[in-house]
Formats: sequence, structure tokens, C-alpha cells
Amino acid sequence: MRHVDQASQTFSFRVPTRPRFVVVDPELAVLAEVKVEAPADMLRTQLASAPTARGRMLAAPGLSRLDDPPSTRALAETLADEKAFWGVRAEAADALANQRSDAAFAALEANLGAKHPKVRRAVVQALGSFRTAKSAELLRKTALRDASYLVEAEAARALGATRQATGLDTLVDVLDRPAWADVIRAGALDGLANLRDERAVPHVVARTRYGVSIRGRRAAIMALPKLAGDKKARETLEDLLDSPDPYLRVDVVRAIAEIGDAKSRAPLHRQLDRELDGRVRRRIREALRDLGGTGKRETDRLRDELESLRNEHADLRARLGKLEAMVTPPKAEKGDAKTEKAEAKAEKARGRKK
Repeated sequence: MRHVDQASQTFSFRVPTRPRFVVVDPELAVLAEVKVEAPADMLRTQLASAPTARGRMLAAPGLSRLDDPPSTRALAETLADEKAFWGVRAEAADALANQRSDAAFAALEANLGAKHPKVRRAVVQALGSFRTAKSAELLRKTALRDASYLVEAEAARALGATRQATGLDTLVDVLDRPAWADVIRAGALDGLANLRDERAVPHVVARTRYGVSIRGRRAAIMALPKLAGDKKARETLEDLLDSPDPYLRVDVVRAIAEIGDAKSRAPLHRQLDRELDGRVRRRIREALRDLGGTGKRETDRLRDELESLRNEHADLRARLGKLEAMVTPPKAEKGDAKTEKAEAKAEKARGRKK
């Protein structure tokens, strides 16, 4: 039986028995964002048994929010299954990263050597969520050597996300390593930006100059505001406003806006007067509109506070999951004499009330 609420455009269905799991849009036929909220046992069954990869992928984010030992084990088993579709395994890795528990970290560490490069890439990205020395060491080894350029680049990016100062030397070492489309340099520059270590500023500034590939220069330009917001960084970016590549100029304007110094308004106005590319002109107008708001330092402070709250929340969820597993009494098995007697009494009492 189906009921439609025309006011809210919601649908409700009645079924004779409780389903094992429910998949919304299993074939991805509707362009929409789907968020699944269901009991833990249904999500675990969906992750293991849904007939389509889409259905299995939808279960992983829901399990990450539950953060209990059975859900962590289910995600770990999916991640370790070499026969499973790589996209499902990547979603499992991301879900384990959101849990931030010791068991989740152990599962990610165990799958760092997965055969599929896209799975390894998802695993190293997930390890970047753990700001620990052990996570940084695992990522350092992968950034220095992996069969895939893209995995090495992602490992460098995640190494910076751990915020471990020991990662600086490794990121500088791989900064100029040759790779397809300069992906390793871009990943290392993103890693230096994530690291938030001011010692990285000279290395980043050097990669903004002519002679470095466009992809590398653009990555350096976007990394600079995350590391420095002083006069020197602002002037370095302003000098790049007349670069011949329009895509690079767009990134320069974005970086200037991120620094948030109103002193950049004059150089931006001058560039707007002579700019011919419509995409760059639009970005300059947006930057001029936004300048004068909260500066880079305030934005970084708020971002760091939010990340700190997220880490504390993940830690509390992990502890709560462990406590629940310890205090939840085991279910009585079928055939237990005491249980059967209690059930008979309850049935008898219900009969009297009728």
C-alpha cells in the first residue's frame, strides 16, 4: 500500500513483513542526492547483499555514522574483498575514515597494499583523516613508492592532511618528481598546503614562477594562501595577474580573494580594465565583491576549530560504540528455559487483558 503526501512530495509504503534492506534508486536513474537512514542491521545487509553496486555504495555512509563494532567489521570486510567493485570498496574506506576509531585505522592499514590502484588511492586518502605519527609514516612510504602515479600523489596530499611536521621533508623530496600530467607535484603542493607549515612557503613560491608546468604553477598558486597571508604572498600573487594563461589568471584571482586583503582591490581593478577573457573578468568581479569580508586568518581559525570539533566528535562516538558493545547483554538463545517461561507469562498476561 502506498501513500503520497502532496504537500511535502513524500511517499510512504506499507509492507507485510520487515524487509532485509531497502535501496532507493538502485540503478541511479534519478539525478539526486540520496541519504539513507536505516537500522544498522539493514544497512549491513544492504552493504553485503544489494544486487547493484549503487545499492551497496549507498549503505557505507550510513554505517559510518553508526560507528559500532559490527558496522566497522562489515566495512572492513567489504574493503578487503578483492572481488568487490572498486567503487564500493572506496566508499567503505571513506566510511572508515569518518569513524576515526582504532579498529577503522587497523582495517585501512591492512588494505594499504590492495591490488586495485583506485582502492589504494581511497585508502591513503582515508588515512589522511588520522592525525597520528603512525598514519604519517604509512603515507610517507606510499608517497615515496607506489606502482601508480595517482596513488603517490594522493598519498602526498594525505600526508599533509595528517599535520605531522615530519612530513615536510618527504613532500619536498617528491615535489619535482616527474609524472604524467605533473600529478605528483600537484599532490605534493596540496600536501604542503594541508600541512600548514610556514617552512614550506619558499618551496611553494618557487613553483609559482615561469618554467614550472601550468598544472604545477596552478597548484602552487592555490596552496600559497593556505600557508601565508602576508604582504609578500599577496604581492607574489598580484605579479601573476598578467600571466598569459587565462586558467592560471583565474586561480590567481581566487587565491587573492582567499587571502582577503583589501589592498588587492587596486591591482584587481587595473587587471579588470584590460582583461579580455570573460571568465577571468567574472572571477575578478566576484573577488572585488568578496574582498573586505573575513580575512584568511579568521577563516583558517574557524576551519581549524571545526576540524577539531569533528575529531573530538569522532573520538566520542568511537568510545560510545565500545561502551555499548560492553554493556549490551547477549540475546538469549532459542530454547533457554528461563526465557521461554518469561515469554509464556507475558503471553498469558496479554490474554487476560484481552
